[in-house]
Amino acid sequence: MAKVISYVFVILGLLAMAMTVEPIKKLIPFSLPQQITNLQLMSVGGILIFIGIIFMLKFPGNKAGAEVPIYHKNKIVGYRRR
Repeated sequence: MAKVISYVFVILGLLAMAMTVEPIKKLIPFSLPQQITNLQLMSVGGILIFIGIIFMLKFPGNKAGAEVPIYHKNKIVGYRRR
Protein backbone atom coordinates (compact mmCIF):
# COMPACT_ATOMS: atom_id res chain seq x y z
CA MET A 1 0.00 0.00 0.00
CA ALA A 2 2.84 2.38 0.82
CA LYS A 3 4.28 1.77 -2.64
CA VAL A 4 1.02 2.92 -4.26
CA ILE A 5 0.96 6.03 -2.09
CA SER A 6 4.54 6.84 -3.03
CA TYR A 7 3.74 6.47 -6.73
CA VAL A 8 0.72 8.77 -6.32
CA PHE A 9 2.92 11.42 -4.67
CA VAL A 10 5.52 11.20 -7.43
CA ILE A 11 2.90 11.37 -10.20
CA LEU A 12 1.19 14.36 -8.58
CA GLY A 13 4.55 16.07 -8.22
CA LEU A 14 5.39 15.46 -11.86
CA LEU A 15 1.99 16.79 -12.91
CA ALA A 16 2.46 19.90 -10.79
CA MET A 17 5.86 20.51 -12.33
CA ALA A 18 4.53 19.84 -15.83
CA MET A 19 1.81 22.44 -15.34
CA THR A 20 4.48 25.15 -15.25
CA VAL A 21 5.31 24.56 -18.92
CA GLU A 22 3.40 26.87 -21.29
CA PRO A 23 2.35 24.28 -23.94
CA ILE A 24 0.93 22.03 -21.23
CA LYS A 25 -0.87 24.95 -19.62
CA LYS A 26 -2.68 25.48 -22.90
CA LEU A 27 -3.71 21.81 -23.11
CA ILE A 28 -5.39 21.55 -19.71
CA PRO A 29 -9.08 22.52 -19.68
CA PHE A 30 -8.91 24.46 -16.39
CA SER A 31 -6.75 27.33 -15.27
CA LEU A 32 -5.00 27.87 -12.00
CA PRO A 33 -5.57 31.00 -9.94
CA GLN A 34 -3.33 33.91 -10.89
CA GLN A 35 -1.90 34.07 -7.35
CA ILE A 36 -0.06 30.76 -7.88
CA THR A 37 3.26 31.42 -9.59
CA ASN A 38 5.33 28.94 -11.56
CA LEU A 39 7.96 28.93 -8.83
CA GLN A 40 5.38 27.99 -6.20
CA LEU A 41 3.97 25.24 -8.39
CA MET A 42 7.43 23.84 -9.12
CA SER A 43 8.26 23.94 -5.40
CA VAL A 44 5.10 22.03 -4.51
CA GLY A 45 5.84 19.51 -7.27
CA GLY A 46 9.39 19.03 -6.05
CA ILE A 47 8.22 18.54 -2.47
CA LEU A 48 5.64 15.95 -3.58
CA ILE A 49 8.27 14.07 -5.57
CA PHE A 50 10.63 14.18 -2.58
CA ILE A 51 7.90 12.82 -0.26
CA GLY A 52 7.16 10.04 -2.75
CA ILE A 53 10.82 9.04 -2.92
CA ILE A 54 11.09 9.06 0.88
CA PHE A 55 8.04 6.74 1.06
CA MET A 56 9.65 4.42 -1.50
CA LEU A 57 12.87 4.23 0.47
CA LYS A 58 11.24 3.98 3.91
CA PHE A 59 8.67 1.33 2.97
CA PRO A 60 10.28 -0.79 0.25
CA GLY A 61 7.31 -3.14 -0.06
CA ASN A 62 7.35 -6.90 0.02
CA LYS A 63 10.89 -8.12 0.18
CA ALA A 64 11.32 -11.81 -0.29
CA GLY A 65 13.40 -13.36 2.44
CA ALA A 66 16.44 -15.48 1.84
CA GLU A 67 15.69 -19.07 0.99
CA VAL A 68 17.09 -21.62 3.40
CA PRO A 69 17.43 -25.28 2.44
CA ILE A 70 15.48 -27.93 4.34
CA TYR A 71 17.55 -31.04 4.92
CA HIS A 72 16.39 -34.60 5.50
CA LYS A 73 19.51 -36.48 6.50
CA ASN A 74 22.01 -35.29 3.85
CA LYS A 75 19.53 -34.50 1.07
CA ILE A 76 17.94 -31.17 0.40
CA VAL A 77 14.19 -31.79 0.26
CA GLY A 78 12.99 -28.22 -0.14
CA TYR A 79 13.50 -24.57 0.60
CA ARG A 80 11.79 -22.17 2.96
CA ARG A 81 11.91 -18.45 3.33
CA ARG A 82 12.99 -16.73 6.48
